[in-house]
Amino acid sequence: MAREARKKKSGALAPTVTSALMICLAAALALLVQIRLKADLHRLYTGISTLDRQVAQVRRLNHKLEVDYEMLTSPAGLNNRLRDLQLNLIMPGENARVVLPEPRVDPPLPVVPILPDGAPGGGVGAERRLAVHPVVRAANPRGR
Repeated sequence: MAREARKKKSGALAPTVTSALMICLAAALALLVQIRLKADLHRLYTGISTLDRQVAQVRRLNHKLEVDYEMLTSPAGLNNRLRDLQLNLIMPGENARVVLPEPRVDPPLPVVPILPDGAPGGGVGAERRLAVHPVVRAANPRGR
């Protein structure tokens, strides 16, 4: 009987210990997952702050470049820059402009009538065709 009582006691204790171990393992796993997620979150926030700093730095550089561009494209800023570099250059004035003459237009090529072969005087009923200049014929291979 004593053995049966021990078996009953140990038999009732086994599910309780197993349940307790499973609960402890589940809690430990949950804590490990939470620690991992916190580390990932910290890494992401660190990356975001680094990128924010880089964006701010690029914006400052972009603003500086815009100001420099505006200064170099304005006549006053360009004169100041030329004076600083001591290049002895000056901006051209109204008198420094060169006006080119208009291009010459050649008169159109004359069209000469050619009489057909065998028609001595090109009578009234004779067919007439127009001669085309060789340059025009070369440009238009159909001969029209």
